[in-house]
Amino acid sequence: MITNKTTLDKEDLEDLKPALQTIKRRSEGLLDFVKDYRLIAELPTPNVEQHSVGEILQHVKVLMHPMVSAKHIKLQVVQTASKISLQIDFKLVEQALINLITNSMYALEHAEQPLIEVTYRLAHNKVYIDVIDNGKGSRQIISKRYSCLFILRVRMDPALD
Repeated sequence: MITNKTTLDKEDLEDLKPALQTIKRRSEGLLDFVKDYRLIAELPTPNVEQHSVGEILQHVKVLMHPMVSAKHIKLQVVQTASKISLQIDFKLVEQALINLITNSMYALEHAEQPLIEVTYRLAHNKVYIDVIDNGKGSRQIISKRYSCLFILRVRMDPALD
């Protein structure tokens, strides 16, 4: 056994070579995995700008309409005339809403009257954007709410009314 030796001969080195190559390959694979995970897990620095809730909802409605229509899903996006103004990264919020609507589309694959509703509500000086569908499984998890948490400053701007 190699562990009890103070020196290694050529045969011992040849025995170690495949093991060391395996360790090297697996270490490189683990480093690549960690690097890829960091790219996915780390959000970019937000590019925060002033946008109204109505603008966000209207944009998502226009963007997603062709995809949901192709699957014969009714998309209801209400309150697109809202003047509530938020400091947000438009692209990040847009991507989160696209992901939620896309997930709803999958949940609605076998629904009889597929429906996705996107709305917002204001509670305790926070804006909540809800994406709700009537897909299979929604009844079982109705007590469990999945929320994307955005901490926003809400400003009612009288100039926008």
